[in-house]
Amino acid sequence: DLTAAMLRTFVRWRDVSAIVSVGCCYNLLTESQDAAPGLPHQTPVAEGAEPAVGREAQGAARVSTPAGMVCVPYTARAPEGVEGFPMSTAGQALGLPLGREGRTLACQSAEQWASTSAAATATMFQGHVFRAALEMVLARHFPDVNPWTLQLGARGRRLRRNAAQGPVAPECSEPGAASADCAMFAGYVRAVLQHAQLTGRVTDDELRAVWEEVAPHSNLVGIFWTLRATLAGPLEALILADRLMFLHESVPSTDALPQHEGAGPNLLAAVPVFHPNVSPRNMAIVASRAISPAGL
Repeated sequence: DLTAAMLRTFVRWRDVSAIVSVGCCYNLLTESQDAAPGLPHQTPVAEGAEPAVGREAQGAARVSTPAGMVCVPYTARAPEGVEGFPMSTAGQALGLPLGREGRTLACQSAEQWASTSAAATATMFQGHVFRAALEMVLARHFPDVNPWTLQLGARGRRLRRNAAQGPVAPECSEPGAASADCAMFAGYVRAVLQHAQLTGRVTDDELRAVWEEVAPHSNLVGIFWTLRATLAGPLEALILADRLMFLHESVPSTDALPQHEGAGPNLLAAVPVFHPNVSPRNMAIVASRAISPAGL
């Protein structure tokens, strides 16, 4: 909530005459309500210990893992009145929570997707296919493990690369399997399970069966993610509009301020400061206001 804190500081400290803010990391914003109770963050804590995650964890069910850890679902929240979204009265009246999925999606950039090479895009989509198939394995063979506990990130990409360079897995050597992709998937799953200390509960035939079920539909993943990315712009616009409305509601108009020589008009705008291909977060919120000479 760094940007939200900056804007609130600007509003409260009347001797601050201007602010320029370029936001980022919308996925880390706190919200005034839980918009996605089924898609929580997960915080591992030692067995028997009480997690210090605030009021949202009270009464939440714990999920045990083979590693002797428990995961308590929670959604990021802040004390009432200082949430990162919505900030404005208008935004609160709208009653349109984003949830973790919405906040994460607001970070996407259609412009950067358009400039990505076909090979890089195919690799990215393959990662999404593997992740979806991995979650099928977890649901069928490790139902006590919440998939949100396996946040792999760059490690997942490294595991896929290593799997591609490894030997053909025995479960994918039989006729009828797309051996190259199947072998890569099997190696990826086994590496993830080993990393998560979830070993010895999936047979070769079970992994092969999951991949053969997923493979015919793998091309749909790219279509889904492309359509999904088109929502990024409107979601980011909603966050930016909420911040602009907060400043509009909170900073008095120029007419209400004492006028003096050299005092300029109030300014409030969202300005594109560079091309979105340089950075997907290219919109700067700019605000200024007239202040008395004593505040200069």
